[in-house]
Amino acid sequence: MKYSTIGYILGQVLKFEGIFMLLPFLTGMIYHENEAYSYLIIGIICFVLGCLITLKKVKHPQIFNREGFVAVALSWIVLSIFGAIPFVITGEIPSYVDALFETISGFTTTGASILSNVEALTHTSLMWRSFTHWVGGMVFGRDGVSPCCPGWSCRGSEIFNKLVKYVVRATSKILVNFVRWCMRLCNYWSICE
Repeated sequence: MKYSTIGYILGQVLKFEGIFMLLPFLTGMIYHENEAYSYLIIGIICFVLGCLITLKKVKHPQIFNREGFVAVALSWIVLSIFGAIPFVITGEIPSYVDALFETISGFTTTGASILSNVEALTHTSLMWRSFTHWVGGMVFGRDGVSPCCPGWSCRGSEIFNKLVKYVVRATSKILVNFVRWCMRLCNYWSICE
């Protein structure tokens, strides 16, 4: 097993998580919430730690099944461990075990929650909680679709890419039609005046 490859992947995952934590930080800045700085600090720590881990480049970047399975499993664990820390630092979920459960439930899209009143969270933490669910859903959409459709000869990522292209194309058509409708409406109002 190539531990350097697994470490490099985990470092990349930490860098992405650090970047992802900018979203709740920006949300907190918009709503003037002090909890935003907790997300910024943890995001910087994740990013720096990820950069330190990925400093040493992998000589032969080949991933076999064994490394892939271990890297994916450890990525979920690392994402959850670091993703739970801001909930505890802000004090919105005081117990680390509860915060870890909330984060794991987001990244795995289980839908389970220890929170009785989710809306009581600040906008900052609510953004992070929602984002973990979104990321989990996107990964499920990409990786979980393929085994469910054995007749399809493509992998989950190819299905996901086709789905994204379809959604973007359909959304752009809707937006273009909406803009045309608005322009016609404006024309109609200018004629009626």
